[in-house]
Amino acid sequence: MVGALSIVRYRTAIKDPMDLLFLFWAVATGITIGANMHYLAFLGAVIVILTFLAINKNIPKGKMYVLVVHYSGKDIGDELRRILRRKRYQIKSKTVRRDNVELAVEIVVKKDNLAFMETIKELPSVNDLTLIQYSGEYHG
Repeated sequence: MVGALSIVRYRTAIKDPMDLLFLFWAVATGITIGANMHYLAFLGAVIVILTFLAINKNIPKGKMYVLVVHYSGKDIGDELRRILRRKRYQIKSKTVRRDNVELAVEIVVKKDNLAFMETIKELPSVNDLTLIQYSGEYHG
C-alpha cells in the first residue's frame, strides 16, 4: 500500500492523522475489491467504522477554550482548581513577573456554561481574565 501511495503526488502535506487513515482505507479497499476479495473489503470496512466510532466517542463534547487569568499577590492556584474542578481542564502555561502572574488554562465548556468566569472574576487578586475559543489549530 505504501508503494501504491508513493506514486501519488499531493499538492499539500497531509497533516491530520484521520485524513491519512481514510486515505489508507480507500487504497486498501480498492486493492481488495480489485482482487475480487469483496468479503475482506466488507470486513475491513466494518472494522474501520467501529474503530472510528470508538475514537469519536473519546472526543470531548463541548467547546474548547483557553482561559488566561492575570492576578497579583499570592498564588490563587488552589482556588482556581476548586472553581474548575468539575470541568475538564489542563494548565498550559504560567508566567510569573515579580508580583504579577499570568496563567493559561485549556478548558472544555459544555453547553456554553460560562458562569465560572464570574466566580473567578470576583476573586480579590484577579486583575483580568480572557476567554478565547480554541479549535486545536492556531491558524484561521
